[in-house]
Amino acid sequence: MIICILPALNNQKINRPLPGSNVSTEEEVRGKQIYIREGCVACHTQQIRNVDMDQVFGERPSIAADYARNKRISFFQNTATLMGTERTGPDLTNIGRKQPSLEWQY
Repeated sequence: MIICILPALNNQKINRPLPGSNVSTEEEVRGKQIYIREGCVACHTQQIRNVDMDQVFGERPSIAADYARNKRISFFQNTATLMGTERTGPDLTNIGRKQPSLEWQY
């Protein structure tokens, strides 16, 4: 417990949201819940690594501050960061900007 929870609580204290970032809208929160419920994180990542092949996915690599607005579900349960463990499907970072069509999103 100490090895997992105390570092996570410390990270919440030291990581601040990026200047100019916004709180998630209700629609974005619902989208995250669907992403978690459907198990999308098993095939799709939401992080940009600092490697050449990831430059097509976003303007810069993901950093801890990108996830600073994530809040714990409870003291013992953290929220999903949705970064994934492998990329077997396309990366979905900024997908709404890259594929804004409602048909594609559906």
